[in-house]
Amino acid sequence: MDVLNRSNPNLPMLRLAFSMAAGAKHGLLTVYYRSRTTLGQNRGQTQAIVEQKQDQTRETGNKVTSFTAAYSKMY
Repeated sequence: MDVLNRSNPNLPMLRLAFSMAAGAKHGLLTVYYRSRTTLGQNRGQTQAIVEQKQDQTRETGNKVTSFTAAYSKMY
C-alpha cells in the first residue's frame, strides 16, 4: 500500500470517503430496521390488546346470555 500512497496522494482521502459512505449507509439501514421492528412490536401489542378486549366482550356477552337463559327458565 505504501507504493500506492506515494504514487497517488488522494488515495487515503478516497478510502476515508468510501468508509464514511459505507458507515452512513449502514447507520441508516440500522435506524430503518430498528424503526421497522419497533413498529412491528407495537402493532403486535395493539393486536394483542384488541384481542383481549374482544375476549372480555365475548365473556360478558356469554354471562349475560347465560343469565337471561337461567332467568327465563325460572319464570
